[in-house]
Amino acid sequence: MSKLFIFNIVSLAFILIISAVILFPLFPLFPYLSFFVDNYLVWIVFLILVKDIFFTKFSFYANTIIPKVILIVLMIPLFLYLIDKLYDFQSFLDEEGLQLSMLNEDFSYSEISFWEKYLRLEYLFALVGGLVSTIVFPIKLIYSIWVKINKNKNV
Repeated sequence: MSKLFIFNIVSLAFILIISAVILFPLFPLFPYLSFFVDNYLVWIVFLILVKDIFFTKFSFYANTIIPKVILIVLMIPLFLYLIDKLYDFQSFLDEEGLQLSMLNEDFSYSEISFWEKYLRLEYLFALVGGLVSTIVFPIKLIYSIWVKINKNKNV
């Protein structure tokens, strides 16, 4: 196997593990959160895009132009998806909130307050980071295409 393939597999495994570690404290709240899977996917998207922004040279599409163009086009629906998830999360916090959904359980007010703050901060961080990454990543790909065409180098 090539070093490039091994790097991509190891980095994907690392991203999946990091995403799981970030969301591990929220696992007891899984029955109460309708967006737990979305939260995990947003973290994966955010971390993959950040990895690809900084390590474009080590990606499977580093030497070709067509996959880069396809990825640039795919960033538009991904951006809209992340905007939709941000709106859904904000409306969930405004209309329902965590405190109302957990009143019947054995959680103290301080625990509810802590989990609400942790959830809000980590999910908003991942969403905003993902949104910024979907803007920066196509710019990086356009620059990479420009360098490939004009200077015949891989960036």
